[in-house]
Amino acid sequence: MNQDASGEIQEMEMVQSLVEQQAATIANEQPLSIEEVEQAYDALVKMHARWRKGKRQLGRRKKGDFKLSASQKELIANRYRVARQTNTTVDYEGASTNKNFHLFNADKLRDQEPYVIAMLRMALEQQQQIDDGNPEKTSDNWADEVVQLKLEHKHEIDAFLQTIRELEGANLRLKAGRPQTSDNSVQASLKEAEGPNSTTNEELESRKKQINELQTHAKNVQAENFQLRGQLDLQCTAVISLESRLEEVRADNAKLKQKVEALKATHAMQENLDKRTVELNEQARVQELERATLA
Repeated sequence: MNQDASGEIQEMEMVQSLVEQQAATIANEQPLSIEEVEQAYDALVKMHARWRKGKRQLGRRKKGDFKLSASQKELIANRYRVARQTNTTVDYEGASTNKNFHLFNADKLRDQEPYVIAMLRMALEQQQQIDDGNPEKTSDNWADEVVQLKLEHKHEIDAFLQTIRELEGANLRLKAGRPQTSDNSVQASLKEAEGPNSTTNEELESRKKQINELQTHAKNVQAENFQLRGQLDLQCTAVISLESRLEEVRADNAKLKQKVEALKATHAMQENLDKRTVELNEQARVQELERATLA
């Protein structure tokens, strides 16, 4: 395998890692315009063509591993392109009956849409860089982007942790009765209202309403806390997966360098053999001429 091919493989794997991260946040981004989708689809096909020069499939898919191949991504991207043109949604029910997606049901295909859109964005960005005359990104460039993405995820994780701490503190204060209108104070007011010197029925209803609001708020805090912890777990898992993938890429790169060095040594040896063969042939020709002259 030559160095260009190894570069394509590394580009392919780095893009895979970055796209998987971006797919999780695709819903919060400005959607591509119809014209951009057209350009992105063509760019995706070209990017896959570059990758195929490496003569290697991106990862090995096992049975039950619901990852799209390059051709399947292009098919989904094409369906998405047509849906955007006609202002409709992608018919994943129909796509799941296609022989090209026999391992996927409609829900699995629908789950792949953010990933395919992220791939379209990445391909469009790459093609624009190429069209502007900028060199294609190397494996080092992709590694820098991975590091930057890890730093961004770390900041997000820190923000999640801070929010969780604040929510837990608010929850503890609610349970401890520290808010100005705590459950204990409300209950005391209700008991006072039951006595002969009780306030009006309107005030009693207001107190009951405040109790319900406090209880609802406490439940919302707990639910939001649980949701944030789930998001934090997903972020941590994504970072760990990305680090593992980067180590694999580096290991593959080291192996490829060793193979290149071995090929260079073999090539040098072959050149020496060819040179020696030419010298021996020349000597044999001279000797043959000398014998002919003496005869």
